[in-house]
Parts: sequence; structure tokens; C-alpha cells
Amino acid sequence: MTVRDLREISQGSEMKLPRIIAVAACLTIGLAFVSGSGTALAQPTAPPFFPPMDQPYQMQPPFFAPKKCSLYGGLFYLAGGAKARRLLQVELKILETQPPGFDGQVFGLATQSMGDEAWGPAFEAGYQAGDFFDLFVGFSWYNITNPLARRLAAFDSTGALNLLDFDYRLDFKVNEFRAGGRSWIPLYGIGRFGVTLGTIFSVIPYQVDVSRRVFFADTGVTTSFISGHQSDRWIHFAAFGGVDLEAGFSIFFARAALEGSLGTYGRATDTDQLAYETKVNASAVSLFFSGGIRF
Repeated sequence: MTVRDLREISQGSEMKLPRIIAVAACLTIGLAFVSGSGTALAQPTAPPFFPPMDQPYQMQPPFFAPKKCSLYGGLFYLAGGAKARRLLQVELKILETQPPGFDGQVFGLATQSMGDEAWGPAFEAGYQAGDFFDLFVGFSWYNITNPLARRLAAFDSTGALNLLDFDYRLDFKVNEFRAGGRSWIPLYGIGRFGVTLGTIFSVIPYQVDVSRRVFFADTGVTTSFISGHQSDRWIHFAAFGGVDLEAGFSIFFARAALEGSLGTYGRATDTDQLAYETKVNASAVSLFFSGGIRF
């Protein structure tokens, strides 16, 4: 082989070298991408209970939360606590009626806003479906009782002064089922800050008790001219959203959440016998304080 032949081979290799480098670089980048994707898609193992200090899940102040609890998938959790609410609307209207002996006079009361605050137990179960995302379901219930009593002074057709008593009571119980998702922002060494969105389905049994009496001052006789009750149930659908803050210690955590919901309302009326109309919207602003365990 002559010197000329060697020179031609060397020049050919120099011309192919950039292509070889480019191909190798592309293969390296592709391999790194595939490797990274495989690592991200792999489901990590849940951290052990009370992990040793020399493991990646080291405890650290101020709340001694697991360092990676906000970034670790594959965890179930159970939580329970108390939930306080303020409902959007609870109203009762006493319709106009004609008491016996009151010729030409009709009596009723305008729409009355009633008690709309309540608290009750609440429970939640969830699964951390990703590094920053939870799926959860929850159940809670509460009762609201609203008595309404009024006394009116009125003159009958003869000019005698009489008293009219209105006694109404609205009772209802809200059984709330909800499901949604929570997106987390990790707060290393403290816990998590979350944003929630979801839907609510509620079954609301209710009962309205009615009693109307008239006291005739001239005779001293009290007459009940309307008395009875009515019961049924409403179905409530709503969407909710909120924010929450969680602090943890090992597998245990405590959480405070502020939520708001907006949805359908229930309405009931009896214009003949009981002479009332009521409207309840179980949409609410609520505070939820809970504690739980991850496993």
C-alpha cells in the first residue's frame, strides 16, 4: 500500500467522522430520553413506616415531614375530621290564609331567611395517582333544624282584638357524597399545598311541621285552623373547588381545607292545606379540619 493510498483513506475517514459523531450524539440523547421516561413511568415503592435516618426519606424540621412525601406515588390514605358549613340559601315563606271568623282578612308572612350554618363529621379516602396528583372520594352528613314562630295581633270583622300564632319547623339532613382530584405543590420539610376540584351528589330528606292557631280574645277560645306535616327528599348536584394545607409526620398527617360549592336547590310548597313554601340550596362555603394516615 502506497503513501497515496493511506492519505486517501485518512481523508475519507475525516469526512465520515462528523457523521459518526452526529449519529452517536443522537443515539445518546435518545437513550437518555428513553431511560428517563422509563424511570418516570415506573411506579416507585411506598416509603417504609418510620424510615431510618440514613434513607432518602430523612426527617427534617420544622415538622419532621418525610422529605419526599409530596413527590411519592402509589400511596393510599384515609382521613377523618369535622366540617363546618354555611349554606347558600335556607328560606321559608308562610303563605296567606283566611282564619275562621276573620271576614275579609287574609294573613301570611313574607319569606323568612332561616338558620344556614351547620357542622358534622366528614371522611375521605384517596390514592396518590402521581407525583403531584391525588384522586379521592368522601362522605359527610349534617342536620339543620329551623323553628319559626310568630304572633300577630289582628282585629276580626266585629272589631275584637285577637291573636294569631304561626308555628313552623323545617328539618332536613344532608347526606353528601363527593369525588374529585387534588393537585399538590410540595413544601419540602413541611408538607403540601393543594388545589381541589370535584363534584358533589347529596340526598336530603326533609320534613315541614305546621301549626296555626287563633286566639279569640272576647271568648277566650283558641282554635287551630291549620296543622300537619309534610316530608319528602331532595336530590342535590354541585361542583366544588378549594385549597388546603397539609403537614405530616412519617405516615401521619393533618390537613386544613377551605372549599366552596355551587349547585342545584330543593323546593317544596303546599298552597292548600299547610300554606307554606320553602327553598333550600345546599351549596356552601366550608372549612374541613382532618387528620389521617398513609399506607
